[in-house]
Amino acid sequence: MSLRKPMDSITDIAISVSGLSFSYGTNAVLNQVSLSVGQGEVLGLLGPNGAGKTTLLHILATLLKPRDGGVTYFGIAASDDLNGVRGNLCLIPQERAVDILLTVAGNLKLYALLQHVRANRIQEITRKAAVELDLVPHLRKTVFQLSGGLIRRLQFANALISEAPILLLDEPTLGIDPEGRRRIWNLIRDQAKDKGRTVIIATNDMGEADALCDRVVFLRHGTTAAVESPERLKALSTATVVRVQTSPVFEQLPQVSNVPGLVDMSIDHGVLQVGLTGLSGNLLTLLYAVQDSGRAIESVNVRPPSLEDAFAALVSHSLGREVAQE
Repeated sequence: MSLRKPMDSITDIAISVSGLSFSYGTNAVLNQVSLSVGQGEVLGLLGPNGAGKTTLLHILATLLKPRDGGVTYFGIAASDDLNGVRGNLCLIPQERAVDILLTVAGNLKLYALLQHVRANRIQEITRKAAVELDLVPHLRKTVFQLSGGLIRRLQFANALISEAPILLLDEPTLGIDPEGRRRIWNLIRDQAKDKGRTVIIATNDMGEADALCDRVVFLRHGTTAAVESPERLKALSTATVVRVQTSPVFEQLPQVSNVPGLVDMSIDHGVLQVGLTGLSGNLLTLLYAVQDSGRAIESVNVRPPSLEDAFAALVSHSLGREVAQE
């Protein structure tokens, strides 16, 4: 059996997860997780450390078996055809997955052999991956001679060499410089939009999720707190972010809890950061309260909510309730 087929529409389901639960011993990591991922979609897995992102990714890669529930790939369960399913998956793990005794060129060739690339196409495909990831100047270097960022790029080359329709990426740009990160982001977009590959990314980088993902899944305490597009989550996070620079700077939170519309408050390197609803009516009240704390206001910066703000709201349950009520 082969699961590979033309991918005509994002509405076609590549992966369906139903009632998935998993435990390490008595420690429950995932609890009744259900979601679906369309062909050609980029889905982000977000959540605090320990939320179950990597565990879910490893279950999707068939490396772990769930306690309850199941996963189907193009309508086929792994239990019905494990080898067929695995042939349609490419996992790029967070841990290093390179052969330290080989050169960059040797690792690329090894990837091609493991992906069953025909012998007469190996040189063409590995050369193309090296060009795409700017690895050509390093082809003769051993892994020992590479920086951490270059190793991550080499590892990502497997996603380009593989023709599997489903890519599972665990922190794909961790430790990569900004230029290299943008390069990989563009490649991920191309793989999804031009080649119709389904991409699932576990990441702690909110900017990465916002830039790449059609939808994001927020995992919290092993359950899905929300499954929405980044744009919709940011729209639901109605609080405007206000940053107030003062002299002297804040070392602890001031007593301004009587300000109407105050959603949350924190201190970032001495700068007071406040989530505020009803901006036009409540901003002056906030600023007067800051002045009453005995500090002079040096600057005020106002910006719309980001995906990170939406994540903070989900952690505090407020946005989760709004999503559930829709």
